[in-house]
Amino acid sequence: MAKIQSDASVASSLATGIQSGASGITAVTAPTKDSSSDYSGNTDAASHIDNELMYSGQIAGKINEFIGLIHSTASEFEAMDQKLNQEIASNTKNTLAATESPIISNPDFQPKYGLF
Repeated sequence: MAKIQSDASVASSLATGIQSGASGITAVTAPTKDSSSDYSGNTDAASHIDNELMYSGQIAGKINEFIGLIHSTASEFEAMDQKLNQEIASNTKNTLAATESPIISNPDFQPKYGLF
């Protein structure tokens, strides 16, 4: 009988790839704000820089939450697979394997050749 089994290494591999992307988002260093020039857009640019840093941190946090969900989902699949395997095994103890066939012996059997 085929075994029911999830492969947690696939989920782990995908989560690692996603984590790499999240690390790339947070690895960007904060730019230096221009405090010496007197341009009209400097104040707006400075606030946008601060917002972008805040947003990138929030995005990375959500990605990390998602990675946690991937791992917990993989764990739940593995637990369910084990439960299904146990139930199938306990309910099929007395059944014949696919390669086995019951032997029915009837010495009085006479085939009806017109049917075959």
